[in-house]
Amino acid sequence: MHENEIFRWFTCGLSREQTAELCCKTVRTVTGWDTGNPIPPECRKLMMIHKGLDLTPISPSWNGWRIKGNVLIAPNGEDMSEERLMVLALRQQEAKLADRQRPFAWYWEKRRIR
Repeated sequence: MHENEIFRWFTCGLSREQTAELCCKTVRTVTGWDTGNPIPPECRKLMMIHKGLDLTPISPSWNGWRIKGNVLIAPNGEDMSEERLMVLALRQQEAKLADRQRPFAWYWEKRRIR
């Protein structure tokens, strides 16, 4: 068993078919990697990103973040599911809208006091 196959199967948990689809290669090419042909760096990186082992190519601010299944894990270990991220995004939008409406609310409140 070649180190490339160990990397693909045991480190990244990918079958030959999954790897071929992820990297836009043929199963025959992936089989070649398993027998010692070099894995292109971009394919190795994709495999690591898919496994959640590497998010640094996005930007340095993602250091420490990882993906486990369908969940984004923060550097402090906190899980961020898709639903939770959607709720956070909606709350942020609501806060921006509230900030935009605040001057108008103050104006109308001032008029009501008189």
